[in-house]
Amino acid sequence: MGSVVYIVVVGGPCSGKTTVVRGLKDKLTSLGYTVFVIEDQAREIIREQQAIGGRLLPWIDRLGFELEVARRHYNLLKQALSKGYDFIIEDSGIPTTLAYLRADGIKPPRELLEIIGEVEKIVDIVLAMKPPIKYIRDSERWEDYEYAMRIHNEIIRVHEELLGDRLFILDSYSRVEVRIQEALNLTLKVLNQRRQGRLQSQPINGLIRLVGSSSKNNSYDNLGKGL
Repeated sequence: MGSVVYIVVVGGPCSGKTTVVRGLKDKLTSLGYTVFVIEDQAREIIREQQAIGGRLLPWIDRLGFELEVARRHYNLLKQALSKGYDFIIEDSGIPTTLAYLRADGIKPPRELLEIIGEVEKIVDIVLAMKPPIKYIRDSERWEDYEYAMRIHNEIIRVHEELLGDRLFILDSYSRVEVRIQEALNLTLKVLNQRRQGRLQSQPINGLIRLVGSSSKNNSYDNLGKGL
């Protein structure tokens, strides 16, 4: 196909990100495309740390935890980019780590901001979920509803600032099948736009609402604001 299309699916806890990621992968694979999925590394780290009695957990060491999440996502992204896939779909993504730090009033380290600066250059589409109507906690989704909503809003805000011209809100309240089809339609339309050399700054056929506008002049210091 040529160059890879890099899609990030974002939203707060329990907003349906993973369902969309898996469904979109299945749809694209059935069309003959090769797809690499970067799974949410936050859950993996929590499971690992709980198994060994470790302390690199978000409720103990938020800064260290988010930095490790970002590093793992970035390493997986670099691996995927080297393999020649048609699509990369990422569950949550690296800028989400900045949102968690902001929500907790923690200044992001320069390493994280530099990683985000690199990722920002190559993201093609950000599919954002609406906040969940029903919230279910588990051993890894430990946040209460109020905190989860605060995180969700901060995640949307961060992606509006960084990637607003590529940010689309999915109708998370529709049936799962409809939501996944919306994601697929948008992905293929943006792919077609890329092939035709057109910008991706307008919503397509009213399927998904465009939110905000991106500023390409974000400095590292600006990214760290909002604390």
